[in-house]
Amino acid sequence: ESAVTLDVANGTASIVCGQASFTVKTLSAEDFPRFPDIEADKTISIPAKVFSDLASHVLKATSRDETRPILTGVLIVIEGHTVRMVATDSYRLSVKEATLEVPAGEDTEVVIPGKALDEAVRMAAGRKKVNLGVTDNQIIFDFEDTTFITRRIEGAFPNYKQLLPKEYETTVVVAKDEFAAAVKRVSLLAQHNTPLRISVSAEDQTLSLSATTQDVGDASEDLMAKVEGHDVEIAFNHGFLSDGIACTTGDVMTVNIVSALKPGVLTASGDEGFLYLLMPVRLG
Repeated sequence: ESAVTLDVANGTASIVCGQASFTVKTLSAEDFPRFPDIEADKTISIPAKVFSDLASHVLKATSRDETRPILTGVLIVIEGHTVRMVATDSYRLSVKEATLEVPAGEDTEVVIPGKALDEAVRMAAGRKKVNLGVTDNQIIFDFEDTTFITRRIEGAFPNYKQLLPKEYETTVVVAKDEFAAAVKRVSLLAQHNTPLRISVSAEDQTLSLSATTQDVGDASEDLMAKVEGHDVEIAFNHGFLSDGIACTTGDVMTVNIVSALKPGVLTASGDEGFLYLLMPVRLG
């Protein structure tokens, strides 16, 4: 709890706090890179709470594979009063949009590195708004007394809209907390990339989860659900499914399914503008 005293002289920094004392060699301040003086071509202003909420819904879906840089980023789209964030790693797709009372700025699209966006969310904590300046190759985050600059990712972001199914054969409505807990339990036996199976029965109004790992064991659990449409069996990567459930803030989840070989889509009541598309795993 004591005060820290810092003195610098002759290339040496002396740091003293209470009975602790450190002496550290310093480097020349003249060699430190100068902070860039960048003029933004466009400026976007988003309430900090909205900015953080959008990012928290999509960041988990960014790719870690640097061989496809565009997928390591998050697409931010400004269209009038609507601001949208999109992320995909080619196995899943997360979309979240919000409607602003005041337009954020000129319509634009920009891809921001996921790691940089995650840092920006931390900086936005406790702030009222986030100002984004856009140039040809950089993004400037302005948080009142803090400025954060990162490169923007060049290239064409995948046309995610064409991936979204137009209609579904089966719709399942289930309590989010029960669904999340059951997925977590059954996933314990989905080891070594074993998929998590989901079986839906319209007659019984149930959603059944199961997983089997050879030489380890198996697990299953049934949940009561509201089922409309055809019976279906589909499988997903259990980690990706858990991420999709965890992203939402709604109390009730809807699982929309076309077929066992086509993507499933998660949405949630009370979490408007959010959807999470998940590619299925082929059942053996």
